[in-house]
Amino acid sequence: MKRLLRSTNIFQTQQLADKYRSIFSAEDDTEFGDPSDIRLTGDVEKDFNTVVEMLRDTSYEDLGPALEDIVNDPKLYKLLSEGFGNGELAEVDMSSSTVAIPVTQLLPSQSEIGLDNSLSYPLKQDCSNLFNSPVTIVSPIITYRKTFIIDGHHRWSQLYMMNPSAKINAINFNYNEQSPYRALRNFQGAIAVAHKQVPKSFSKVNNVYDMSESEIENYIDSNMKDACWQSLIKQEVCEDRDSAIEYILGNIKELRNDNPPFANAPEREYMPQTNEKSIEIAEEGQTDI
Repeated sequence: MKRLLRSTNIFQTQQLADKYRSIFSAEDDTEFGDPSDIRLTGDVEKDFNTVVEMLRDTSYEDLGPALEDIVNDPKLYKLLSEGFGNGELAEVDMSSSTVAIPVTQLLPSQSEIGLDNSLSYPLKQDCSNLFNSPVTIVSPIITYRKTFIIDGHHRWSQLYMMNPSAKINAINFNYNEQSPYRALRNFQGAIAVAHKQVPKSFSKVNNVYDMSESEIENYIDSNMKDACWQSLIKQEVCEDRDSAIEYILGNIKELRNDNPPFANAPEREYMPQTNEKSIEIAEEGQTDI
């Protein structure tokens, strides 16, 4: 069996391996594949709860590696999957809906918002489409309680910086008064079950929360093409190129002042990266990890 949970001190590696070896049928040596081919034996709920408690005691930064160690073992993956999607042990009471949310109402759940990630595209384009509210950029973002962004931070920040009056289309989840931090952890569990991995973002960002106003202004000035500021004039939010720069800079100031990340928000590297399959599993059911 693979080494399990690099990041936790709750169990020694061999003890954990021995414990979970006893959960499953001794004759079952199923290759990795459809978890329905694997038969769990013993007190499944008790052993599932053991894994859940172990994950709850794992820091958020270490949760991804811990989940990957689990899902890379077919039998442990089967056990974890019982708590997500339509698994029999999924317990989180939730609902989801597609909604249009004012961008000024949302807060990041990651500590970094990249200026280049937000503006590299709209500064080079006619951005009139960002004024046709509500706006979808590629796909709806994922939110929690119509307040916290789970996935889609740079789609949100792009729209905010160009048109803070807009609404953005989102798939919004409501849980039973969970913290946004807990929602992030549960989504990582759904992603692990959906894809048998937990993707990370390794790109570094020029964080707008840390940059000086002059650095931000110089970035806008250096990267803004004619198509961008001319389209802003048509939207009657500026009069010329210089006032277009001031308009965007003012929006960024507003974002920084009024829409900070929640306290102790994780770095961007560890944020959930969802897609249709993991969203579907999250909608069907989750477990607090």
